[in-house]
Amino acid sequence: MRFLISVFASVVLLVPAGCGDDADPDSEAPTTAEITTSTSDAELVAPTTTSPETATTGDEMAWPRERGYGSLVYDAQSDSVLLIGGAYGDQVSALRDVWSIDLVDGRWVEHADMPPGRGPAGAPVGYDAESDEVIVLQAVLFDLANDPVSTRSYDTDADTWTDVSSEPQPRLGVGARMVYDSASDRLIAFGGQAVDGNELVYTAETWAYDANTRTWEERAAVEPPGVSYHAMAYDEQSDRTVLFGFTDDGDTLLWAYDYRADVWEELPVVDGPPSASAYQRAVYDVATDRMLVFGGLRPEDPASPPPSPDGLVGHNELWRYDYDGNSWEEAPTNEASGPLASHAMTITADGTVVVFGGGPSWESYTGDGLWTYDSATDTW
Repeated sequence: MRFLISVFASVVLLVPAGCGDDADPDSEAPTTAEITTSTSDAELVAPTTTSPETATTGDEMAWPRERGYGSLVYDAQSDSVLLIGGAYGDQVSALRDVWSIDLVDGRWVEHADMPPGRGPAGAPVGYDAESDEVIVLQAVLFDLANDPVSTRSYDTDADTWTDVSSEPQPRLGVGARMVYDSASDRLIAFGGQAVDGNELVYTAETWAYDANTRTWEERAAVEPPGVSYHAMAYDEQSDRTVLFGFTDDGDTLLWAYDYRADVWEELPVVDGPPSASAYQRAVYDVATDRMLVFGGLRPEDPASPPPSPDGLVGHNELWRYDYDGNSWEEAPTNEASGPLASHAMTITADGTVVVFGGGPSWESYTGDGLWTYDSATDTW
């Protein structure tokens, strides 16, 4: 929906502290409301403070600070779940921190920050399994034509960042998504939204990244309608990138992309979620051959989409999508989290879904909770 960028731009185009390209990473964080975290068995929690990037001090266990619009990725070769960046505070003070989590004992370890520049809040992030590196595409924010763009690579084992930018560079807006197509060994990025002059526009483009040659290629002449903060995952068995989102008019979108044929296919929407959501996340579960879609915000009445994000309703539903049968099945909700949007999400090799951060609305992302879902036992 066209207002989704408001969480970053607020239309008036005021850049909050910590968001600009020359932002001081050590600048004082804005005051945030007190955070109450659940202590259920489904959630691992730690006390929250207002330090810039770390949620604990002294002898307490290190814990990333509260945030929304961050990214979780699973590094298969090092068997690590990584949390990268995000936003905190009233609008968009951007974080460039990197953490890994030990899911056995719940301990976080902090790694090397991204280099100076705007953090990856709302930017497409993905893991290239063949090259064993995390790729972050800097998203366009306030000026579609002139905002700087770059591509950064992170090596988990060496704990180092490398600028791997080359021409052409995609100019995708915030809310774009990126997934790894393992059959073609390409990262596929689509969507997003940015300011072009005085207008909010979708960056409805499909790009593929080849980590071996460090190059981007624009793909697909015919693409889905513009969308941002959508659900997107790569279905390994079907060799399709599946997109689930909704338009300005409240229409639900369900599309699949075939990299080899360079074709997007629109799929009929059958019984499933009441409507697609914004600020949602998706992963693909190899064991069950299903795309898992969790959380987000959606119109209370899909037939009458609201004119602003304030009219969207949060939820904590988990849905499974079968591309082969074009069918949906509802899974158990995450009762401990409550409604959750703008969260980060990934899945590990053993089918453990990991969720971090987010909040109940588009403007409230003060969560620092960590949840896991076991697809084998169907439990949070």
